[in-house]
Amino acid sequence: MIVAVTGASGFIGRHLTEHLRTSGISVREINLRANGWEETLRGATVLVHLAGSAHFSQRRRSDVDLLQHDDVLLAHRVVAAAASSGLQHLVHVSSIKARGLHDSSLPPHSEALPADAYGQLKRAVEVAVKEKAEESGLPVWIARLPLVYGPRVRANFLLLLNVVSRGILLPLGHATAPRSYIGIRNLCSALTRCIEQSPNATMTIYPADPEPLSTCELVRLMTDLFDSNTVLLPVPRWIIRVSLQMLGKGEMYSRLFEELTVDSANTRDRLNWQPPFTTREELEWTIQWHSDSRSF
Repeated sequence: MIVAVTGASGFIGRHLTEHLRTSGISVREINLRANGWEETLRGATVLVHLAGSAHFSQRRRSDVDLLQHDDVLLAHRVVAAAASSGLQHLVHVSSIKARGLHDSSLPPHSEALPADAYGQLKRAVEVAVKEKAEESGLPVWIARLPLVYGPRVRANFLLLLNVVSRGILLPLGHATAPRSYIGIRNLCSALTRCIEQSPNATMTIYPADPEPLSTCELVRLMTDLFDSNTVLLPVPRWIIRVSLQMLGKGEMYSRLFEELTVDSANTRDRLNWQPPFTTREELEWTIQWHSDSRSF
């Protein structure tokens, strides 16, 4: 088996290619910026499509036609190239934000529109993948991921690691809404199952760690593992919301205080998969990396 991977140099891509090679699976890294990259898919068995924008600003929402966004146009090309190259199936890695927020007024199995520009972009890319896959008859797994963490993590999760490791007071005592996460080793395990199994058509899955954690619970677990002195202050949520809005960081409130969970039971059944590591084990590994990287 030869697994082609786009976005192999990114956070998930680096871990996945290392995991596959360690498992004895041949990996072919696809550079979508190179001329003639479509030809490099020849002879591959499965394609994992990881390449895409890590951020999409709300400020650009009205300025960009999503259907003409580079990620959407590239998705059409990737699926078409995969189909013409005779690949067995495609694994497209997306985000839980493409699902939209839960709305009890919607009919069963329907989805709300994504709440932010990033989710709208991810949904648009998924639609492009589905449409092109249906035209070509290419089976596709669409993996909608919650926040992914592990060694070499960046952005907000790394910021939280830095803050908790220093024992800084945090006004997150009321951040009690559950949120789903997935450790990178658990994710690589789930994606490997997707690679090994071809779906019947286009199927959407939600891999996640065994249990969700609120931001408050996550910080407490980090504090325990770091053996730090971080204290969570019970600051009223409205004060934090207003303060973040005044700082132009209003979107950060939802990431800390609002619920965002997935039920991964159906995914585990479909893939015949169980997360091999607990949340605590994944966090221990991440914190060990963080401590080691700060010792140099």
